[in-house]
Amino acid sequence: MTLALNLLDIPTLHHYSDNNKTTLQHVIESNAVKNKKLFSGLDKRYSGFSDFSGFYYYQTLFRQYPNSKFILTVRPADDWIKSLYYNFGKTLYQTDKPEEFYHSSIKFYNQELAKARHFFKDYKQQFLEIRICEGEGWKELCEFLNKDVPAMSFPWKNKTVTKVLT
Repeated sequence: MTLALNLLDIPTLHHYSDNNKTTLQHVIESNAVKNKKLFSGLDKRYSGFSDFSGFYYYQTLFRQYPNSKFILTVRPADDWIKSLYYNFGKTLYQTDKPEEFYHSSIKFYNQELAKARHFFKDYKQQFLEIRICEGEGWKELCEFLNKDVPAMSFPWKNKTVTKVLT
C-alpha cells in the first residue's frame, strides 16, 4: 500500500519515521503522552502512514485529522496470523496452548475489523476497505482517492510471505 500511495504522489511512510530510527508506533506514543496530534512532526511532510497498529488509533486520528481518508487493508485471517508469525517470529507463539492462542487471535482480528467497519459506517467517503491479496488494487484505490489509475501493475512487496509460510 505504501508503494502504491507514493506512486500516486501521496508521500507515505511505512512503519518507520522519516529518520528510519524510530517507528511510527513510537512517534504516536510519544506524541500522545505530550497531548499532540499523533503524527505531529511528520504530518507537514507526509500525507500517508501505514503499518503502525492503526486499529488502536483510527478513532483518535479521525478526530485529529477530520478530513483524512482511511484505508483498511483486509486479508484472510489465516494469512494475517501467518504474517504475524513471519514478522514477529516464534516467540509470539510460545504458549502451552497454541490452538487457544490461534483462536483468540482470529477472534481479535475479526472483532477489530467489525469495530472499524461500524465506526466508519457513516463516513463512506473517508473509508476504503480493500483486499489487495484477493486482487483488488489500483481501480479501488484510485477511485477512492480521486486519482488516475497508473499504467502499471499494482506494486507488490512481501507478496511471497504466504508462500514462504505454507
